[in-house]
Amino acid sequence: MATPTDKQISGMAGEFLTAGKLFKLGLQAAVTLGNAKSVDILAYNPQNTKNYNVQVKTNREKNCFLISKENVFSEQIYVLISSIVITKFYGFKWYYPLLIIILFVV
Repeated sequence: MATPTDKQISGMAGEFLTAGKLFKLGLQAAVTLGNAKSVDILAYNPQNTKNYNVQVKTNREKNCFLISKENVFSEQIYVLISSIVITKFYGFKWYYPLLIIILFVV
């Protein structure tokens, strides 16, 4: 069973993974570190000068993503990451993304 600390670490890993992918796509990204309600990453596209709010959900075990309709907003991008432990190395657990889904709500 995952402890609250394990869940927090998994969530942060998902956020930093997403920020890295956004940088590779040419966007500027800032992880909010929990300081913005319901926004994990603030992204900016210098090509079209648009800002994006990104919400990242990460799970570490076979499960589903629970998001209620009341918490889904059309101005946000949702990134769902499913990962699994594939190895233990020197006492550390290594998580790798198995599936990344990006949802644009219109």
